[in-house]
Amino acid sequence: MNISPTDKIINFLRQEVGLSVGEDSLPDNTFLPGVEIRGVKIVLDRPKLKNCGDLLHEAGHLALLPEAVRARHRAIGSSIPAELMDEIELGALAWSYAAVVHLGLPPELVFHADGYHGRSEGLLLGFSLGLFPGLMQLEVTGLAAGEKRAVELAVPPFPAMLRWVRD
Repeated sequence: MNISPTDKIINFLRQEVGLSVGEDSLPDNTFLPGVEIRGVKIVLDRPKLKNCGDLLHEAGHLALLPEAVRARHRAIGSSIPAELMDEIELGALAWSYAAVVHLGLPPELVFHADGYHGRSEGLLLGFSLGLFPGLMQLEVTGLAAGEKRAVELAVPPFPAMLRWVRD
């Protein structure tokens, strides 16, 4: 059975990462077409979803938040403030790259021509050359290890992940 990239991503986010993913009708003016974060849940609108890799990038934001922050927003049902999401933007880049590699999908699903303010091609080139923007955030949060740290810890280096969600 051939599973679509969208369903492969949704299954990964639910089963391996443990994030909540639901489907609902979304307005036309969401920041990313067909994707929205509501509280600590990723919501998609399949007919409006333009790039399934956007699900991974948004998941990276949630995965990088400390558990205490996710729990607080889950309990009160509020959305994560945009300023907090902006603070982890680079980490979400690296996280989503690691996820797409883990899933065996092309990085162009995440770094597509419609995203990243015209910088997708440069990001793809950087990642292909082993220049990993956001890796430092993943290391600091204990999610991944760069080459040097991986040797010290005797673990696989990034893009392998030590865990998918921050404690």
